[in-house]
Amino acid sequence: MGYRLPLITTIAIYVLMVMGALVVGLNAGFVCPDWPLCNGKIIPPLEGLVLVEYTHRLAAAAVTFLILGVAAVTWVKRKSLDRLTKWLVVAGVVCLFLQVSVGALIVVLVLPGAVTTIDVGISMALLASFTALTVHRWRLAGGGRPVAEGASGGDRLWKAAWVTAAATYAEVIVGGYFRHTGAGEALFDRGAYLASHQQFILPSKVFSTILFAGHGLFGMLLAGCAVWFFAEAVRSGRRVKGALGFLALVLLEMAAGVVAFALELDLAAVTVHWSGAALLVGYAAYLVTSIWHDRRTCGEAPATPASARGERADTVPV
Repeated sequence: MGYRLPLITTIAIYVLMVMGALVVGLNAGFVCPDWPLCNGKIIPPLEGLVLVEYTHRLAAAAVTFLILGVAAVTWVKRKSLDRLTKWLVVAGVVCLFLQVSVGALIVVLVLPGAVTTIDVGISMALLASFTALTVHRWRLAGGGRPVAEGASGGDRLWKAAWVTAAATYAEVIVGGYFRHTGAGEALFDRGAYLASHQQFILPSKVFSTILFAGHGLFGMLLAGCAVWFFAEAVRSGRRVKGALGFLALVLLEMAAGVVAFALELDLAAVTVHWSGAALLVGYAAYLVTSIWHDRRTCGEAPATPASARGERADTVPV
């Protein structure tokens, strides 16, 4: 298996997540109160918010077929694929199953808005697993630049990358909880999102302010981790541009959050903020996987023979 199909799937997952942000921002999640049908029909009248939600469902179906396609190719070629490829595909399929299940339960049972945070966490894990799969297959196919000669300190860079990736995921979950509990809207005395979940009591201003402060503190923690990661990249002479790009994206994402709040959660601003959060998660997965391959190239991580990894020695990924 090459990297092109995983790459297409990763892009499709990201696009689907942006579309999901629009569904949430427009409070269109329950215009189709049943699942998998929409208002009891396979193809409902495509107008208004129904068009938005139904398009999102069609995109979700397309992503499902892509993920299952990757899983099918992996199964057919399982004897020639390495263990990490198989585990990443399994992780993706598990995330898909969980996300479909949670999404269906939210719609059918009209679960509280805060439950949607679980959906956010699963979607981010799905994006990360397929990003890692794409990078892994790309590197096995000979993609990427070789590690700079004289570079060192791979262990510390590896640790910084992992901690930064974990901080990124945590910040997204905290931000998702802030959004889906209705705390963001409550700060502006609005409750349209919660009302779409049949919740008509807004969170208190104290609770909402605490969540907002926590979201900001986690953002600063992430920025600190990104600075540490960049410093380790400079010290080791590896992935300097990647670490600098990640730090810049973190700062831009923080600025987007400030703008979204200043505009009182304007739809466009919030969608940009969410899209940046998903991009950060994917970028972190890219960097972690790339550094893992760099360490193998330099012999800092145990390099197992092709036969031990489950790959045929004469197989070249395409």
